[in-house]
Amino acid sequence: MAALRGKCFGLGWGWRLAVEATVAHLDDAISEIEDWAASIGTEAPWEGELARDLDRQTVEEWMRARLTTDGAHHLFDLIVKSVFGVEPRDLSLLFFTFYVGAGGGVISLTSVTDGAQEERFVQGSQEIAIRVASELQSSIAFNSPVYRI
Repeated sequence: MAALRGKCFGLGWGWRLAVEATVAHLDDAISEIEDWAASIGTEAPWEGELARDLDRQTVEEWMRARLTTDGAHHLFDLIVKSVFGVEPRDLSLLFFTFYVGAGGGVISLTSVTDGAQEERFVQGSQEIAIRVASELQSSIAFNSPVYRI
């Protein structure tokens, strides 16, 4: 068994040491991000002491400097892509850190049970707009100026 933030998963014995080292390394990196998130807060993260340093780099730059194992790098890459839907190179470390704090931590953001990934729209969130538009179809005038709302 290996554990990341109290979540356990089973392993074949051949991979155990390598995976445990990767998970421990990843756990240290997550702790660093979550400590920064607590430090900058969610009200005005751009005003904190760390703000300038965090905003000068992307998540990918931080990953290259901080994550020394391929496994930790790949797992963190997966975390970023699954939560934000973007490449780590396209994400400010300040925004990422703020979002982690606002979302209750990395594990909360990536967890299904009691986490941010628990509730999903089956056909995507755009389905709300599509259904509203279908109800308003006769009231919508395309290619017309709007004079009043």
